[in-house]
Amino acid sequence: MRGSRLRSPLLALRFPRPPAGREGEGEEGRIAFNNRYLQDVLQVLEKGKVALETTGPSNPGVFRPVERENYVHVIMPMFVQWT
Repeated sequence: MRGSRLRSPLLALRFPRPPAGREGEGEEGRIAFNNRYLQDVLQVLEKGKVALETTGPSNPGVFRPVERENYVHVIMPMFVQWT
């Protein structure tokens, strides 16, 4: 990730409803984050998988490296008028 730049000021994620019997509950949704804040966490982690945990599109996103337990990064989502 070092040296790369996200071109849009916003990163929007769409998450489908989990299949029956799988972890997680709730409805399909979308969440948007300012890409500068995402770059901060990705530059610190540099490589590997990152898990995003959230309870809804207006609640904070908790970013954690999958392979480590010693780092947590919280980002508040942006309000977006979806069309």
